[in-house]
Amino acid sequence: MKVSIALALHNGAAHLDEQLLSILQGSRLPDEWVIVDDASTDGSAGIAMSRLAASGIGHAVLLTNEKNIGATLSFAKAARHTTGDVVLFCDQDDIWHPDKVSAACDLFEVKPALLLAYHDGDIIDANGALDGRTIWGTRKHAKLDAGGQRDRMDVAANPDIKGCTMALNGDFVRKLFNRTPASFANYWGHDHWCALVAWGSGPIAAMPQRLIKHRLHDRNTSGGTRFNALSPSHWRKRLRMMREQAPDHFVQRYSMAASAIRNHAPAHDPGMAAALDRHLDIARRRMEFKRRNLFRRTAGALRLWHEGYYQRYANGAWTLLRDILA
Repeated sequence: MKVSIALALHNGAAHLDEQLLSILQGSRLPDEWVIVDDASTDGSAGIAMSRLAASGIGHAVLLTNEKNIGATLSFAKAARHTTGDVVLFCDQDDIWHPDKVSAACDLFEVKPALLLAYHDGDIIDANGALDGRTIWGTRKHAKLDAGGQRDRMDVAANPDIKGCTMALNGDFVRKLFNRTPASFANYWGHDHWCALVAWGSGPIAAMPQRLIKHRLHDRNTSGGTRFNALSPSHWRKRLRMMREQAPDHFVQRYSMAASAIRNHAPAHDPGMAAALDRHLDIARRRMEFKRRNLFRRTAGALRLWHEGYYQRYANGAWTLLRDILA
């Protein structure tokens, strides 16, 4: 079984060597590294290639973006260029457990039809100290431990799986990104996109082991925790997203996902297709009532609240108020 690492870099020099060493000291070593440097200015690509050359382990390919295109498209680019049976997304600043790669390979050996496996991990701070939390523990609403048995409406709303915890069937992920237009990155992260389509296409497995130390610091592309109404940084990020999102953002998000399930999986999971159609219908309702006056916006939002949409599939009262006041 050939294992490929898909690594996206952008100014990751501070923690990159520690990450690479943790992988190179593992019990099962990767066969291939596909590295996309997203217009770094701190020598990240040189650090990576020097470390891999010194190790003499695995074939390494470096692809360089002349302009910064972001983590989502960089990871998609890396995945498209892999050749492995199993592909693992690799962040530039984490620390891998010695058995992360071997555990994924063992599972895919036993379950060759598997499309996606994912695991838990510990959260560490910028200095590498454990802060007592786990990735799954910060996402209790998502019920990540349920794996392929998760409720399809929950998955369709937000797969909530971090790419750094994923192992993917190589053929599946390459075909997916070769068929996916770059515009998907306006609505989905590379990891959530993979998870969403995988859930509608084939077997999924959750691995309860904590196989990564996921580093949280002030330069993370995505946070390790869900929205916290008491966090100023979370509020700043949410408000920035609101300003940048088009009025039809969620309609486009779920329309694209519903189409992908049907196009990428001819024998798709009817439950996932139905869940995406339901979210698309709700997104259209939200877009429509937000065009109305304050009274009608409030009435429309309160109907969705009564149906339980905001509480279960969004950020509760925060999203309710956003729909009324935005």
